[in-house]
Amino acid sequence: MTDQTPRASPRSQARIAGFLYLIIVVAGRRRLFHPLVASEQLWRLSLAAMLVMLACDVAVAAICYVLFSPVSSRLGAAELRRQAA
Repeated sequence: MTDQTPRASPRSQARIAGFLYLIIVVAGRRRLFHPLVASEQLWRLSLAAMLVMLACDVAVAAICYVLFSPVSSRLGAAELRRQAA
């Protein structure tokens, strides 16, 4: 008997990746438009935004790899390398 774990559909994975891209844009904008010299609290907020962007970028790269791998393993690996650069 094979035990298969439930997987999210490609459409829901793509939506998750899109939402994570939105988080990257919002965090990047927040980090970009606040002068870091103004206060220590803004510097810490900027650092937190950068870490959120990094975590979301890693998740998006993994989701893109999972989405593109069934089409072509070379395409999935190329997308993973592009995201890592």
